Amino acid sequence: MSVSKESQLLSSLAQNDQKIHTSWNGVGRRFHRLDFRTKVLVAPGNFDSFKDIYTSSTLYYSRHVLGRHGHLKVSILEDLDHIDRFKDQLSALANEFFSAIDFFAHAVKQLSEGLNPLKDAVYVLRVGQFKEYSNELNRFCDDSPKTHAFLVAIYHKYFYYLDMLVQILQQSTSSYLVVPNANKWPKFDSEKNLIKLSTDAGLKVPLIRMVCHMTEMLDLHANVLKDICLDCAEKINPSNWQPALINLSEGGLAIALQKKFKIHERVEVFCWLPHIHHSINLKGSIVSIEPIEGRFVDRVAIDFKNPSDFMQRSIRKEIQNQELKRLARAWNQLPN
Repeated sequence: MSVSKESQLLSSLAQNDQKIHTSWNGVGRRFHRLDFRTKVLVAPGNFDSFKDIYTSSTLYYSRHVLGRHGHLKVSILEDLDHIDRFKDQLSALANEFFSAIDFFAHAVKQLSEGLNPLKDAVYVLRVGQFKEYSNELNRFCDDSPKTHAFLVAIYHKYFYYLDMLVQILQQSTSSYLVVPNANKWPKFDSEKNLIKLSTDAGLKVPLIRMVCHMTEMLDLHANVLKDICLDCAEKINPSNWQPALINLSEGGLAIALQKKFKIHERVEVFCWLPHIHHSINLKGSIVSIEPIEGRFVDRVAIDFKNPSDFMQRSIRKEIQNQELKRLARAWNQLPN
């Protein structure tokens, strides 16, 4: 390696030092830490069997979830203000959509607290009402078929999760949460539409922004239901875990989360290590919770409890592989 290229490489690595060598104020600071993206699940370690339905002590409808919901609702109403064509129909549809989401979210929140809304006869009667398409939706079928297709995709996903929620409530007990699909969540057209529409050009169109915000609002509450199911039922399949940026060491992990834990609360961590093609499962406790400014999440730091030598070696090997990959990438980006 030439002296000049070596110095360029060292300079490049120094600029990335903040990303590669990070730390948090937990016990795990004595270990080398690294940021990288992978699939991970942080599940509560304590469960309450004295409720209607098996649940954890975690606060799923945290202020972050409620804040994100409020932000999306305001965004949808602002989008409506900038729409001229079909404004009356879209306003009526938006109000029906808000009612449907509130109905779903109320039941998910009760599930998260170990309560069963199906014990309420009025709720049972209203389930059928929200298993039907919006009264305003069919008006777009002939006049604006593309808009109609986007909105139908959102409702199709909504019906799936509402039906899944009802099945969970019907079949679960105080000692076991029954998830009919075994935590295998399908892909929906609304998710593909969100990726396709969320471009700089697309988001300049108020109607497209509205469709994207409606999709995000549904996803917000559907993901809370997924979290409950993953935390309380089968956890062993990494394909079901959420992709996230984590800060990992042999002694602990830090991650941004919407659901609310408490300091010193016991948790269980499942994490996929992509370079060594292996998952780890460790028990730990919460040592730090810090709000992330400008985002609806907390940065949660976890200290692993008595990790085995095998687990620590696996983490160390993954970190070394991740850093070698970054070193190679930095080297390849240098001029000849």
